[in-house]
Amino acid sequence: MTVRYSRLLFVGLLPCLFLADILHGLLQSEGYSGSLSPGELIRGPVLLWAAWTFVHDGHLLERSLRRLMWAILITGMAGPAYAFVLGPSFDDLARDLGSLAKILYGPLLCVVFYLALLRWPQSTGALIRSVAYVAFLVGPALLFMRAAGLGSDTYGDYAFGFKGLFDAQNDIGLALGIASAAALFVLFRRPNTPTAVLTVTALLGLASLGTRAALLLTVFTPVCMMLVFMWSAGEHGRAQRVVTIVTIIAVLAAAAVAGVQAYRAASQNAFELARMESLADLDLPRIMLIKAGLAQVSVRSRVADITGEGSSRFKRGVYKHWGVVVTNSGDMRAVEVDWLDLYGAHGLVFTALLHGLYLGALLRSVRAFVARRSRVHGLIALALGLFLGHSALAGHAMVSPMPSPVVGALMAVGLLDRRLARTTAVPRIAPEPSGPAAATAT
Repeated sequence: MTVRYSRLLFVGLLPCLFLADILHGLLQSEGYSGSLSPGELIRGPVLLWAAWTFVHDGHLLERSLRRLMWAILITGMAGPAYAFVLGPSFDDLARDLGSLAKILYGPLLCVVFYLALLRWPQSTGALIRSVAYVAFLVGPALLFMRAAGLGSDTYGDYAFGFKGLFDAQNDIGLALGIASAAALFVLFRRPNTPTAVLTVTALLGLASLGTRAALLLTVFTPVCMMLVFMWSAGEHGRAQRVVTIVTIIAVLAAAAVAGVQAYRAASQNAFELARMESLADLDLPRIMLIKAGLAQVSVRSRVADITGEGSSRFKRGVYKHWGVVVTNSGDMRAVEVDWLDLYGAHGLVFTALLHGLYLGALLRSVRAFVARRSRVHGLIALALGLFLGHSALAGHAMVSPMPSPVVGALMAVGLLDRRLARTTAVPRIAPEPSGPAAATAT
């Protein structure tokens, strides 16, 4: 395989996953009710390929990372296995394994991208652009769907927001927010009109979702990327800095206008106004579900605290303690706060290991950003900060196959930088090169 093919993999894989989600939504809108969705037909083989790649080429990873990944895989299986022992049910087992597969999507694709970067370290820029292409695809697609009337409202016709053909507005909102950070990185790094138009369109699409997180990310992400580039402003010449500053101001203005317009539209109905007021009062979005989840873990065995009890049993317990009857939800309900959903379904060990993977990457990138003023690590730290913050407060991050591969791709860039910093005298990724060398490295 040549570098050209590795770039094709980087550029095409992540956007294709979201194209599959759009196709799934389109078929659903036309009445498709098959047993397998286009998303499952594409995401499933990709996950199996990623798992096989880890098993086959995992010896190329650092020993600590390899052991951590094996520990995550093994302990993740404990919850479904223990649930099957307690009450054998193949339907529950299939659901539990499906939920586990979604959780493993991000870590396994992170490993795949990292292994590819070990072979083609000059493709880090292509991988970051691939993440940006997710924003360039999803943001304009949301605006087009809204204009064409394709899909459905985020909450209903009583509230602002349109999620189009996507099923999960929180998942796609977080994925688009992280991808928009990469798009802003690409734009501020090399300002040009087409990238500026696509980036602003992505931010407008993010605001159009209408969720509280999406509205915050529309303004928060550009501001944070501005701070990242200001901190590392000395890397280029004066002319390049002027162009970058002008671009930053223009994008911030566009994001501010989008955020204000979205806020005005949302505040025109009582439902959205109440949601924004609860956020201003620092009320956790899932407070009642958190109480139900804690009630469920308080009545189960100590073994289940270590191994978990499988997602199906845990969700049934949450639904029972929640005490709210919701149509079309069956007898299961997730807490929608990742740490508690993970602890309930897979136990303390798995939850700690998975959080350790993401938190370790965040701390390394923060340290590299502060010490070396690396824009790349500023991007990675921002993406992981958004990911973990959303995970802790509103879920739909570690347990979702949408945002986790996006942040996993950026984690792979950070892992490569750590590897090169240990094996070479000069770090290869940060600070970034300028001039002709910038075409092959980010």
